[in-house]
Amino acid sequence: MKIIITGGATGIGKSCVQTFHENTDVEIHLIYHSSEESAKQLEGKYIKIHKIDVTNETEISNFFDSIGNFDGLINNAGGNISFNQTYEYSTEDWNKTFELNTLSVFLMCKYGIPHINDGGTIVNISSISAKTGFELTNNVELAVEINEKDGTITSSPWPILYESRVACSADVPELSVKQ
Repeated sequence: MKIIITGGATGIGKSCVQTFHENTDVEIHLIYHSSEESAKQLEGKYIKIHKIDVTNETEISNFFDSIGNFDGLINNAGGNISFNQTYEYSTEDWNKTFELNTLSVFLMCKYGIPHINDGGTIVNISSISAKTGFELTNNVELAVEINEKDGTITSSPWPILYESRVACSADVPELSVKQ
C-alpha cells in the first residue's frame, strides 16, 4: 500500500505520517515545501520525502508521473501567508493563501485521480479557520467532523492520533469517536 501526505513534515501532517509509520508497513510519500529539516528527520525505509510546491502544476504532475499508482492521498498542506486583519491583508498574500489552501487540493486531486488504485481514498483536511475566520491553536488530527450539538466525532476510515488537542471555539461535551 502507498499513501501520499502533503504538508507531512509538521503539525497534523507529521502526526499522520507518524501514525501510519508506527501502525502499518505502508509506503509513505511525504510532501513538504519549506520544512526540509523536519522532513529529513522522518525519512526512512517506508517514508520517502519529496520537496514540492503544491501550488505548482508542473511539479505536481511530474510527482505523480514519477511515483505511479497509489492507494491514499491526504491533502493536508495549508496555512496563512499573513495574519493581518482583512483590511490590511494584501491582495498578493490573499492570492498566495488561496493557492496554498485551495488550488493545491484541486491540483493534487486533478493529477492524482488518474493514478489512484481502485478502492483508494482521498482525504482533504481543512483548517478550523474555514469556519471561524481565524486560526485557533487547537487542532483535530486527520479528517473528522465534529457534531456541534453533542461533540461527537465521526472519523474517516484512517487511523486517528489525538495529541490532547480538539478543534473547537467553545466548550463541548466529552468527545467520543464513532467508527
